[in-house]
Amino acid sequence: MVRRLLAALSVVALFVVPAVQAHSTSSSVEPGEIPLALSPSPPSYLIENVAALESSLCGTVNQGHAGGAIVVSGDGGGNRMALSLEVLEHEHLIGWTTLTVRPRRLLLTGPSKVLTSCGSWTYDLVLRAASDVSHPVSQLVLVPDSDWPEIGTVSGQVQVEAEYEFTQATTAVRVQVARDLVLNLSGVWSLAPASRMPLGESNLILLGAPTDSGWSAERGLVRESAGGELWFESGSSILGKAGSLLDP
Repeated sequence: MVRRLLAALSVVALFVVPAVQAHSTSSSVEPGEIPLALSPSPPSYLIENVAALESSLCGTVNQGHAGGAIVVSGDGGGNRMALSLEVLEHEHLIGWTTLTVRPRRLLLTGPSKVLTSCGSWTYDLVLRAASDVSHPVSQLVLVPDSDWPEIGTVSGQVQVEAEYEFTQATTAVRVQVARDLVLNLSGVWSLAPASRMPLGESNLILLGAPTDSGWSAERGLVRESAGGELWFESGSSILGKAGSLLDP
């Protein structure tokens, strides 16, 4: 009897152990960039000190201006990467995963001009050029779904050292104004099969979820610590492609 029981358990182990190993491999976060896009609606904006901006652009302070909103959007040219984060490392803990990231790209464009006492200005918001130091790293927390560990919720703060690039509409004079962002990120995440991702892109899909026919973007409100609201969604190259979490 004992011999028959041991033989039966050994046969079960042949099937159970590979299944567990395959499951743990499929739920691994791969290194690479995580692209995020700005949702076309509702409008995204940042709160700025307009008087301070006027001082930087014109050299004078208009006492009539105080705080105000600066509207930002995608570049309008089909670029799905308004912001990208680089996965540096991740650590699996009981009940969640900590993800260490840093910003790699940023391109937010003003859809209209900023009017000042020295004329009108177009503007972009980009990463501040790093000299001898890299951009700061941030940590996000990934909490998996209790029934399906390849999807879940994400939360955390992302620090971005950025700058406005203002261009005077008539003279083409350019002025850079530093603007650090603290983005409070929350929303959904999912893992795509690593074999389906292009070189350099992580299989972690932030603000994107699998559907019956593939992956779709899921809009998420990202609040900026100074009071702005940015509506991000996944900009992954896997969006709209047929497939599912179970594909190899």
